Amino acid sequence: ATETSKKNQLISVAIAERDLNNDVLLAWSYPATSKALDRAIIKRSDLENIDCADQSFIWTRQDHSWLWLLPTTVRAEHLYLTEQVSRFVIAIQSQDFDPEKYKALCEVLVHLYQSSANTVNVLEAYLSVFATGQFQGPQ
Repeated sequence: ATETSKKNQLISVAIAERDLNNDVLLAWSYPATSKALDRAIIKRSDLENIDCADQSFIWTRQDHSWLWLLPTTVRAEHLYLTEQVSRFVIAIQSQDFDPEKYKALCEVLVHLYQSSANTVNVLEAYLSVFATGQFQGPQ
């Protein structure tokens, strides 16, 4: 289970992707995010760098909030993503600073997205944490 002590600290969640043609875009967010935040997610996750190595968990300030990023390279076992996407990043925006908590949440969301390529699964987990402060999932 992933738990957060303050359920109202989450602001948004987003997924940015680099496709097999090396085009990068913010593929999905909830709720809708600003163009400035979209650009920050793409820039800070280094998705536009074709030769980038796998990065570990990243956090940074964005305006008056925190941005938590977990870039991930798509591997052969991620069957739902391999035909379309080479890399993606899960981005969480929050009001509080808690690297361990948001790294754990990013890892859960990465796992859900890798295993299904379905943003509904990501949204369900995000809303569960937003509403209750925890997520009981398959992990």
